[in-house]
Amino acid sequence: MFPQVLATNSSEETSDVTLHTVALPTVISGRWVVVTFGCDGNPTITWPAGWSSMTELADSGNGKKISVRRKLSDGSEGGNITITTSSAEKSAHQSFLIKNFDSGEVPEVKSNTGTSTSARPARFTLTFPTWAPLTSDDLAIVVAMVNANINFTGDLSGSTSPLENDSGGT
Repeated sequence: MFPQVLATNSSEETSDVTLHTVALPTVISGRWVVVTFGCDGNPTITWPAGWSSMTELADSGNGKKISVRRKLSDGSEGGNITITTSSAEKSAHQSFLIKNFDSGEVPEVKSNTGTSTSARPARFTLTFPTWAPLTSDDLAIVVAMVNANINFTGDLSGSTSPLENDSGGT
């Protein structure tokens, strides 16, 4: 069996706050929940207990930060979690409920940053880790963070699904 996204949810904080309410999909005990959190500054990000880091990437020169964590659901998570930042920031969040993920396998993460002041920046290219190319047994979650209120669209070369989920601009 291969990993599959069962449900997603998105949320955002459009004002500068230190307590960020992140909407979760309806969780099922024993399933993995992955949350991506992006903010428009470079604060310290504090997650609730039990969330394991997958990656955290700061682009301090341009004032944005991405943090991605995962948790094996025990069914008690409820409809949202609160993430705290050390300074007041706007934020955007996306959450995923995943089934058929091998809990003993540590997901590989590829991180990259890019900067553009152009109103129409060039394509951003992400080079995948050594397990690429993706096969039908792989699950890729691609996260993009921009410090503007725009929609991000793109496609994962060779995939069957385009990327088109905007959980808000910061």
